[in-house]
Amino acid sequence: MSDLHAQPRLAARAAPDAASCLAKWRALGAIGLVLLTFAAFWPSTLSLMASWEDGEQRTYTHGYVVLLLALWLIWRVRWDLAAIEARPFLPALGLAVVGALSWLMAFRAGLQIVHQAALPALAAVALLIAYGWPVLRRLAFPLAWLYLAIPVWDALLPVLNWISVMAVRLLVRIADVPAYFANNTFEIPLGTFEIADGCSGLHFFVVALTISLLYGEVNRDTLRTRVKLVVFALLLAMATNWLRIFIIVLAGYLSDMQHRLVTDEHYSFGWYMFAGMMVVYFFVVRRWPAGSHVPASGNPPDVAVPITRRGLAAALLGLALAPLALALDANQADASQLDRLMRTAAGAAVPGAAPALWRPGFPGADREFHGAIGDGPARVEVYAAGFAAQRQGKELSGFLTSVTGEMRRARSAGVAPAPWSELAAVDNAGGHWLVWYSYRMNERRYRDALRVQLDYGLGSFFGNPAAAVIALRARCEMADCAGARVALTRVSESNYP
Repeated sequence: MSDLHAQPRLAARAAPDAASCLAKWRALGAIGLVLLTFAAFWPSTLSLMASWEDGEQRTYTHGYVVLLLALWLIWRVRWDLAAIEARPFLPALGLAVVGALSWLMAFRAGLQIVHQAALPALAAVALLIAYGWPVLRRLAFPLAWLYLAIPVWDALLPVLNWISVMAVRLLVRIADVPAYFANNTFEIPLGTFEIADGCSGLHFFVVALTISLLYGEVNRDTLRTRVKLVVFALLLAMATNWLRIFIIVLAGYLSDMQHRLVTDEHYSFGWYMFAGMMVVYFFVVRRWPAGSHVPASGNPPDVAVPITRRGLAAALLGLALAPLALALDANQADASQLDRLMRTAAGAAVPGAAPALWRPGFPGADREFHGAIGDGPARVEVYAAGFAAQRQGKELSGFLTSVTGEMRRARSAGVAPAPWSELAAVDNAGGHWLVWYSYRMNERRYRDALRVQLDYGLGSFFGNPAAAVIALRARCEMADCAGARVALTRVSESNYP
């Protein structure tokens, strides 16, 4: 009789154990697919890690924390996931193909922010294939949360910088500090301050956004409350940055530019202020009414597995498409093709005829040429950089590339004929120069860098294109570049028809 009475108790314990096991493995499966996405598209992941570990800009040094918290947020809803039946959505394999091709095109075109921003979307497609729409909807927040670690927020730099300048100007006038403002630079009697991109407060902005979104998600707040949390945090973050800049300016004014906030590093000072702001933030928002959430019952569907074999196989296939394409096609133009392109780029220029004082920056170029055409006032220097293949850090156009090199750029007063773009520049000795530059991919010429990069990424699917940048430089008479423009026009028409 004792054995018969024990059976119901064992059955009662077995059901929760099955639900707990399903919840655990369902969440671990989703976490695994997210991590596999980051591993499969490793070039994007490595470029993100470089941003997360950038000790100079430091805007996205919270990236690792965001990734770990995203995985924790998936684990946190494991009981909700267990209550949903996993139904693989195999038609999403078409999305995986489109996503892989788009990622590959962006990667080969050197559009870093595009292929970085694709990572959460590619992870979402993998989860959709493996689990279906209901599970993906439940994981929408953790996946969107990943964008807090991706440098898409750099687009806000100009706006935040302008707002900071306007706010500091107002504070300086209220404090009656004599100052002359010119764009984002202002002078006080004994010094000059510049509100550069690093002073825009973008890092404070993104971290405040991260904290406020996490706070609302953890407390299951209503949408209205979450919006209030985010707006309040962002306003405090921006105000903290304005006050930080104003205090530094005031310290410089009162100490004849000798205060340690002016002479030494003031980045840490800003974060101490930000920490104080967050104390105020939590003191205020903890008094707001919290949302209510009804947890999932934890009872699995009648037929439940952590992930179906068919769904897992389809998701892994979708993730393998881009790495397989990279392995099968190195996208490397042959040497003879690059030689022809460089001969076209050099034109009639005599190699080495120009002194190596002009050093355009194109890291990773497979071939470089520096020469000159003509003598005297009509002399035109020619520079070309050729690429048999492109990737991040080895590209025609990017953050590290520059046709002017160490020269200071200025807005051009004229417009160059197609396909050239024009820049006026000043060298270290004070000499004025006019620079024309354009791009080539095989036999096609381009004025716009984005257009040639997009065409290059698309062309890499049908061949192995070679690409080059061509730059011409002519000296101006002081600030008068009319003669230089005539010389550049003559060289362009005779050598690059």
